[in-house]
Amino acid sequence: SAQTTTAIVVQWSRMALQNLQKKRKREESSSNSAGVDNKRKSSKSDSTTRKTTSPSDINALFCTLKKEQVEHQVALQSLMRALKCRPGDIGLAGIKDMKAITYQFCTLRNVDMKRAQRPIFDERVNLSNFVPVQNFLLDRGRLLGNQFEITLRNLRQMERLEEDDGPSSWKERAVPVRSSHLDTMVDRVAKHGFINYYGEQRVGDAGQTEFVGVRAFDV
Repeated sequence: SAQTTTAIVVQWSRMALQNLQKKRKREESSSNSAGVDNKRKSSKSDSTTRKTTSPSDINALFCTLKKEQVEHQVALQSLMRALKCRPGDIGLAGIKDMKAITYQFCTLRNVDMKRAQRPIFDERVNLSNFVPVQNFLLDRGRLLGNQFEITLRNLRQMERLEEDDGPSSWKERAVPVRSSHLDTMVDRVAKHGFINYYGEQRVGDAGQTEFVGVRAFDV
């Protein structure tokens, strides 16, 4: 059977950088406000002074998360059980498809190497390539782009059989795809893009309507 593999790189660099700049401005504004409040409290009494966590106090592990045929939230639950951590301790820049083999960078806040290398009881989820980091945590949107490698197998295309009796008697049949047709379709995607549909590929089975509507904001 014919097998073709192609790679499509999808980037949202400009939008990602704009979101990152906005986030940093909000963090700076929040940090400045906290600093003013702390000064006011310390001027009243030393007993009312509250210590704040400095960015230099944040220790984390930077690693690679691999998951295979597993939904995003299910993978997070497996990690939390294995690492004995909270959802907020796991930093990810986005959600990966369920029906795929995916790799993405991940940060683990306040998780040491020994804990990070504990067995994960879900064989579909794996952590690797650990690097200790400071002052760096991933969160949603903190990425420059994604790269997809899509494998296409046993492709078919429709061929029209025209007969002398006119269009009403014409028939169609599925035939193996021609390489020239495939090249044309790939060029069209490269030049004009494609509609970014999502559904079971991203989140698995749809489930109840009210929950699907809410989840759409997280995808």
